[in-house]
Amino acid sequence: MIGRGRIDGPPRLDAEIRVAGEAGASEVLILALHGELGDHQESVVVPFLLPDTPVVVWWPNQAPAVPAEDPVGKLAVRRITDATNAIDPRADIVGRLTGYRPGDTDLAWARITYWRALLVSALDQPPHEKVLSARVSGLHGEVAIDLLAGWLASRLDCPVQRAVGELRVELHTETQTIVLDRPQDGRVATLLRTDKPDALITLARRDSAECLAEELRRLDPDEIYEPRWPNCRRWNMSELGPVEVAKFADADAVAKAAAAAFVEATVAAQRERVQASVVLTGGGTGIAVLEYVRRAQGGIDWSAVNVFFGDERFLPPGHPDRNEVQARAALLDLVPIDPSRVLAMPALGEDGCTTPQESAARYAEVLAQHSPDGTVPTFDVHLLGMGGEGHINSLFPQTDAVREDTRFVVGLDDSPKPPPARVTLTLPAIQRARQVWLLVTGEAKAEAVAAAVGG
Repeated sequence: MIGRGRIDGPPRLDAEIRVAGEAGASEVLILALHGELGDHQESVVVPFLLPDTPVVVWWPNQAPAVPAEDPVGKLAVRRITDATNAIDPRADIVGRLTGYRPGDTDLAWARITYWRALLVSALDQPPHEKVLSARVSGLHGEVAIDLLAGWLASRLDCPVQRAVGELRVELHTETQTIVLDRPQDGRVATLLRTDKPDALITLARRDSAECLAEELRRLDPDEIYEPRWPNCRRWNMSELGPVEVAKFADADAVAKAAAAAFVEATVAAQRERVQASVVLTGGGTGIAVLEYVRRAQGGIDWSAVNVFFGDERFLPPGHPDRNEVQARAALLDLVPIDPSRVLAMPALGEDGCTTPQESAARYAEVLAQHSPDGTVPTFDVHLLGMGGEGHINSLFPQTDAVREDTRFVVGLDDSPKPPPARVTLTLPAIQRARQVWLLVTGEAKAEAVAAAVGG
């Protein structure tokens, strides 16, 4: 075991040898490297290694971005990480995508071994039908769920939705549904299959020691694990589930259909969670949707709807080009919604904001106030338009804003489309939505839509 000691002290090596006891039938050598010595871990380790003995390196917490290029990692035939214990598990495992080398693996993969085996066993039973769709849900930051979704996507060749919710896997064929679920902290899972009795199965969460023991049984690269990386990245980059494309005769038909679906989704959200959170968009189609929502409000309880905005032009209050102003005229000022629930992005000069960056910072605070974890709410529906060059919200291709992966709101001074000063939600915020609807009309946007749907 190697640990980094005091960085600012003189070079020094502290060592301890443990025999038997918690070390089991072997010896454990614990090394603490202080000062500059900590930058030369490989030089310290090599003398302790037996010639021609395979080396396996395990990082129990934060691992290097490219394990195979780490000084100690270069000595190993197997490099084992554990993204579950990282500061940001999902960013940690996706960040290692480009640096993957044969011999790399993560304990999150071993944690789903039994889940994979049970699903394969269930599919191996008659009627042996092709899986048409799958849904995998679990905690937002549980990377094992991302890997499980990626594995299914690569093996089944069907739409796979990665959702946030209870720990559950659903496989749908033409005549049956297979469900494997377990309470988050439970030890017993239930396997449900159409027209078959339910089965209770011991399926406790595997601890690090058990997962590590599995990985140490083999020293060759894990060929099944390797192809899961691109799929894992897909689920991290977007949790929007499978892409569904609906085509309509014209822009007016798009607006009518989207309005009806908006009403239905809002009512369903209120039925399930009491209140609904929605994100509105501007543009001709976005505002037309709001006008149709006003005409067919259905059973929406406007006193329990929080309204956010995906982006905004940083203009003075009341300016006709602001999305907020247009949304109020089309819908919000014409329904009995609590004004405090219309959460607009601060305008130029409002609340002392003189720059779009200040407005973004204020809006980030608003989002945090309406989020259980102090970051950003889980939106029930996020409406998006699209520009001819492919921009959504005010996230334009080839700009820093579209590459933002930490902040949920950013301010722009150099938008390619006037006005240059804007405020926008970023991709991490969009990813928090349960449903994202891309409303696109017009032949000029066909190429951008094809690129988005195709990849």
